[in-house]
This record gives sequence, C-alpha cells and structure tokens, in this order.
Amino acid sequence: MPAAYEVRVSDRLDVADDELAALRYPEPPHTKAYLSAIATAGLDCSFRFFTLRLDGRLLAMAYGFVIRYPLIGPLHLPVFLGGSPVNLGPPFHFASADLVEDTLDVLAGAMRGDAVTLGAKFLLLRDFWEPGPDEACGGLLRRLGFRRTPMFADAVLTVAWPDFDGYLASLPGKTRKSVRRDARQVAAAGYHVEVHQGALLPEAVATLHSLWINLYEKYRDPDQIFLTADYFRRITALPETVVILASHGGKLVGFDLLLAREGLLESTYSGLDHTHVGTVSLHRHMGHHIIRFALAHGYHTVDFGISNEAAKAKLGCRFRMSLGYLRPLSRFWSAVRIDRHMFPEPVMPSDLPRANVPATVRRPLTSTPSQGEPE
Repeated sequence: MPAAYEVRVSDRLDVADDELAALRYPEPPHTKAYLSAIATAGLDCSFRFFTLRLDGRLLAMAYGFVIRYPLIGPLHLPVFLGGSPVNLGPPFHFASADLVEDTLDVLAGAMRGDAVTLGAKFLLLRDFWEPGPDEACGGLLRRLGFRRTPMFADAVLTVAWPDFDGYLASLPGKTRKSVRRDARQVAAAGYHVEVHQGALLPEAVATLHSLWINLYEKYRDPDQIFLTADYFRRITALPETVVILASHGGKLVGFDLLLAREGLLESTYSGLDHTHVGTVSLHRHMGHHIIRFALAHGYHTVDFGISNEAAKAKLGCRFRMSLGYLRPLSRFWSAVRIDRHMFPEPVMPSDLPRANVPATVRRPLTSTPSQGEPE
C-alpha cells in the first residue's frame, strides 16, 4: 500500500457531507445521514466503514457488515458482506474513475483484514450491476482472487412518460385493464392511499414495524436481517425518505418505504396487514401509486428490488443481475467449497427483459461462473 494513503476503519462514518457527495463513481452514494442512521439503528450486524485519504483528501470509501449467514438448519457462519444490510447497491465509491485501479485493492484489503479480525469466514461483495459498477470494479476484483457469482435479479423501471396515463398507454391491454381494475377494487373497498414525507408519530412507527414483521414472518427469507423499530423511526425522519401509507377506516394497514437519490426512487421495505386486507389487491395498487408518484415528481428510475419478477415484468420493469464477488478468508474455507451451497446460483425465468446491458457483454440471467479459477 502506498505510504501516502491513509485508510481508516470505523463503525461510524467520519466524513463531511460534501466529501461523501463527491464520491460519485461508479454510482452516487447515499447521504451521510442515511448511512449513519442505519449504522446506529441497533440492527443485528456489525456495520463498518472504510475511508481512504491522500494528504487529507477523501478519495474513496467502502462499507459492509458482518452477519451470521444461514448454512444448514440451525448452523450459521459469520460472513462479511460488502454493501448495505438494508438496501441494494455496490459497496465502493470513488472520487473519479481513474482512482479505481490504485485504490480498490487497498480498500478490499482493509475490508478483508477487518473481516478476519471480526471472525468472518467469507467476504462477499455485492451488487455490481452490469455494466456500471461491474465494469468499473469486476475485472480488478477477479485479479485480486475473488470469484464472480450471480446473486439475484433487480427490477428497475425507467420512467419516461409525461404522466400516469401515458404510462398506462404503454402497457399491454391485459395489464392496463388489471391496473385499472385494482384501482377500482381498492377504492370500492374503502382504502385510502397517501404519500408521507417527514418524521412519523411514535405510534405510526410502531405500526410500520409490526406490518413489516407480518411479511418477515410470512416469507422467512434465511438471509433477511431483522429490522428494529428504531430503524423505521430513524429512516422515516430523513428528507430522502418517502412512505406510501395505506389505511382503512383510519387504521394503517400497509406501507411502502422508498428512498430517493438523484432521480432514483428505490423501494426498500413494505408491510401489510394480511388479515385485514384479505383478497383486496391493495399492495399491488400501492406499487402503481409508486409509479404515479415518480412521474409526478420527476424521477427517472424506480428500483422495485428483488422477488416477484414475473409480476414486475408485466409492469414494464427490466432486470439487472446483481453480481457478487466472493473470497474465502482462509485456506480451510477455500478447500471445503461450502460457499457454493451458501450462495447458490439463482434460478430465474429465462425471458426476463434485461436492463442497460450492451450486446457485447450480454449474458443469460442464469450464467454459470467458472468452476476453476475466478472469472
């Protein structure tokens, strides 16, 4: 490592707002307020920041967290995941593209060393979209000994219509009728959907938490981190947060939590009172409401996240594969190759429309990495 580089590892983000905002490559970062909020929300993980400076100037940053990752039954292994524990996005941010070659290995080395100190058995860097972040970092990570592996498909909708009617007109007739039918059903059943920005009252925060737990208990995703009520309190108070609230007779029965970032509206978490809502297509209608809000407020992209790929494709979403870069942290864990069981290749519909992938690098969503040396 060049002696002039100063790398700091901390559980707090010790940078100024304008310093962080200047790290725009390959994607703009979240705000310091947001990253600090999730680091202090009492989540069940060890959240870590890595900052790299030269002569006092912040050139690059990374972040990640240690989590007990499910193995078999009740068995878990500590894994260091590069990225955020609560939303999508790559773990590295640089002041300019030309810094990647000289600083990525320094940050990855610091992350690897900290992961070992914290007892992690694997280091997994997530969400290198293709081309974007993967084009910027993927080749160097493979040269550093990381194995590339597909993780999941992320649904994104490019918002390019003048209004919601224009969006509806772009949909196939069957889907357009379904969207309108959902709106009529929700209205006839007496549900009210509204947009909220700003801090919520304590009772509303508690309700959001309990509604989220309903979905958490329903799906029981083994690698889903448990969110605290304090997470919802902190995040909903931030200026970049938008909450879609659904109520019935004055009772809050559903929500969608969105994060706004430079023209992007990211859907992060949701919750629903299944018993109250029953067969009413409320949550699907709330997704339509997100698109309506994005159109009305000038967003160019909505990120609807993972899962329910077929339904999101019907709404016009295209999909980008989240690529992970994995490295065992000892010879033993490299030899047993258990990482291929822990992080299996996803099985995705073969006909999902791709997002922003040039023909020269276009690959199937279920492409298989080499079984030998890292790709």
